[in-house]
Amino acid sequence: MNRNNWNLNGNWFSPDRQKQYQVNLISREAPQKNDPSKNSYRSTIYQSETEGLYAETKKTHKIRSFEISDSNGNLIQKITSLDQCISDHQVEIEFEDLNFDGILDLKILKIFPDRIKNYYAFLYFIYNPETKKYVRNSKLETLEVLSFEPANKVMVRYEADGRGNESTFNYKWEANEPFLIKKETSFENDSYTYYTEYQIIGRKSVKVKEYKKK
Repeated sequence: MNRNNWNLNGNWFSPDRQKQYQVNLISREAPQKNDPSKNSYRSTIYQSETEGLYAETKKTHKIRSFEISDSNGNLIQKITSLDQCISDHQVEIEFEDLNFDGILDLKILKIFPDRIKNYYAFLYFIYNPETKKYVRNSKLETLEVLSFEPANKVMVRYEADGRGNESTFNYKWEANEPFLIKKETSFENDSYTYYTEYQIIGRKSVKVKEYKKK
């Protein structure tokens, strides 16, 4: 990988290696504005007693704070007051462009010891290029688990009840907030998929259309 432009060049081969394809992948992000690979990271965790799935008290580990330092060891930012459960003493972080501005943001995995389904989610932090700090986004956190599609600039949340009933929610950014723009729902023993479309009006998602398709 070339760190100057984050391009990736190489060759892909078919399973039988009879065909070869030259590939040039270009990163959508702008590493010159925020290259997290140049920094170092340190977290503070502690042991806590938390209510478990059956209302029992169980010992878990929580993240208290998260520090980001530059290559010289100078502190860039300390994120505090997190107090979220983590898994196996490990703080798992991912860098991804969450708001589709071409700059890598940050998310931290958290778990819910009192759940069977949907037992994990993320803390989301949007990078501010002016202050060069990450800003926690509580609106994203209410959506818990999202996939981010930069090509369409859409965030997707998926729900399933385990009985064949499934829903997909699509969100878009407006004034630094996520708003619902489309919902797709399918039901067990129903050949139709049901759609609801929304428009963002007055900082609200307003239903404008409903229909179904096979």
